[in-house]
Amino acid sequence: MYSAFITLSLPTPGEQSRQLRLEVIRVLTNWAQQHVYTFRNLYPGNHGPYQNRAGTIGPHPDTFDFPKSYLLIEGEGAYLHLNHEKQEVLSSWAVTEIPFEISIIPWVEHYTDWPLEPQNMMMNFFRAPWEPAYKSRSDSAVQLRDWNDESIIVECYEARHAQHNVETAKNMLRSLLFSKRLSDTFKP
Repeated sequence: MYSAFITLSLPTPGEQSRQLRLEVIRVLTNWAQQHVYTFRNLYPGNHGPYQNRAGTIGPHPDTFDFPKSYLLIEGEGAYLHLNHEKQEVLSSWAVTEIPFEISIIPWVEHYTDWPLEPQNMMMNFFRAPWEPAYKSRSDSAVQLRDWNDESIIVECYEARHAQHNVETAKNMLRSLLFSKRLSDTFKP
């Protein structure tokens, strides 16, 4: 039914957080491939190390200290499947010194399933911090904020094309709002 949208929050910067982020991404990528799903890293970017004109190799985007990573496992039923197996897939990090949170929510990408009101969104464009200026002359990363609940903010930089990032960010915001509405509706 739904693909799985995953938010990984690592509020503590540093090498241990970066290693944990990379390990979670590696495990989820392997799980997705094992079950014939598609894995996408929506932010920070999924591009390899860049090389400048002088031949110097720059850092890989996943080495930056971002408080959140947005991941997507696409495929029919991936959300239910991952929720069913999350204990086995993610159990190795239950005991860690680093505070972190992983949320798995349904990916809502159809406007008819959960319409967004343009007057309730604020959109900002910016250059991804890891992109060198010579490679990206425009601000193609996007941040969307919901005015009704200002705590819901998403950032997307999956591609160097702003329109692709805008559409993906809208789906990210749509999914988070849908999930919040479900959790508000079904509180015990």
